[in-house]
Amino acid sequence: MSDPVRKALKTAEETGELAQAVLSQEGAHSCAYKGKTKDDIIKEAVDVIQCAISVIAKVHEKEGFPSERFTEIYEEKLNAWEAKQKS
Repeated sequence: MSDPVRKALKTAEETGELAQAVLSQEGAHSCAYKGKTKDDIIKEAVDVIQCAISVIAKVHEKEGFPSERFTEIYEEKLNAWEAKQKS
């Protein structure tokens, strides 16, 4: 299994932990007992972000992290998300 695949799977695992934290904080039947807080949600979301960035870094390992392109795409996505929030 290649490193990018391992990193992507780790991202999926962390996404599951984020989902559990949200479900717990919202009092979902099967997760409420875990007592997760809004801070736990932030921590798990940061883990997801860090793992996703590590996938990008691994895929671009030979040429270096594509900071400029990452920023461009991030801003495009953020602008699209903000536009959806207004509608």
